[in-house]
Amino acid sequence: MLRRTWIGLVAALLAALVMAGSVSADQGRWTKGDATAMLYTYPLTGQIFVRLDQALGLDIRPFPEFYEATPYCVSDWHVLALAWFDWAFEVVGGPNHGLVVTREEVRDFLSDLGWQFILDGATVGTTAAPLRPLVPDEGARADVESFLEEDLGGDVILGQGFGLQRGRIMAPDELAVGQHTLRVIVTVTTEGFELFDQAVTFTIHPADSLACTAAVA
Repeated sequence: MLRRTWIGLVAALLAALVMAGSVSADQGRWTKGDATAMLYTYPLTGQIFVRLDQALGLDIRPFPEFYEATPYCVSDWHVLALAWFDWAFEVVGGPNHGLVVTREEVRDFLSDLGWQFILDGATVGTTAAPLRPLVPDEGARADVESFLEEDLGGDVILGQGFGLQRGRIMAPDELAVGQHTLRVIVTVTTEGFELFDQAVTFTIHPADSLACTAAVA
C-alpha cells in the first residue's frame, strides 16, 4: 500500500540519473547490440550504468520532461523501456515505527507487476529483463532514505534494493520519421491497483538530420 506513493521516488531517481549523464552526450548511430544492452543490463551500477545513462537517442521512456525533446534517428535501433525499483527497509521512530519491508517482500512485489506498452495507440509485446539487486552509490542511497523518511515520518534503515526493466527493442524500420507516442501502464496485479500511467510524445528524425549524422560519444 505504501508503495503507491513511490512514483515520485522513481521519477526523482530517473531525473538525477538522466540529467547527470545526458547533458554532455552527443547524438549518434545506435546498433542492435546497443539496444539489447540497454534493455538487458539496465539498471546496473558502475561504469556500464553511467555509459547507458549517457545513451541519448537510444532509449525511449514515458517521462516527457526528459525524453520528449530528445532527437531520435530513423536509422538507429531503439528500445522502448521502463525500469522500476523497490527497497527493503525498516522504520525507526515516528508513526510507522517498527514497519519492516523485507527483501522477500520486495522481490514478490516487483514480480507481481503487470506492464502494458502502448505505441501510437496499439499495445506492443515486450520482454522482461531479469530482476536483479542494486548497488547504488552513497548519493542514490541518501536520496532513497530521504524520500522514505519524509513519506513515513521516521528514520529509515535502508536495506537491499532491487530493480527490473521491461521493454521492446525496435529495429530502424519499425519507427517512421515523424511523431510517435509511447504510453506505459504498470499495475499491481494481485491488488488491481494502477501504479503508473504516463506517456511521452517523441520525434524520429530523417537520415540527413543532425540526430543521424553526429558521432556517438
